[in-house]
Amino acid sequence: MRHRPRRRSAISDSSPQARGGYFLASFGPGMALADTFLIGGADAAPAGWILIGVSTLSALTFAGIGALVAFHGRTGRRALPAT
Repeated sequence: MRHRPRRRSAISDSSPQARGGYFLASFGPGMALADTFLIGGADAAPAGWILIGVSTLSALTFAGIGALVAFHGRTGRRALPAT
């Protein structure tokens, strides 16, 4: 079975100078769009703190589960050496 090559973007394959140029070229239009819609970047949702809390809790849970799997393995037991 043949594997297809992974599709990559032109920006990820380019040099750091090209990435910096891309940032400089897109920063102005992005700020103009934000100014058009009067977006300041702050959280404007009335209950935004709930979303922040749920996101933080899920990130900590994900990190905790990842740490448990890394230290104990999926079964919770250490593998026996092959004989």
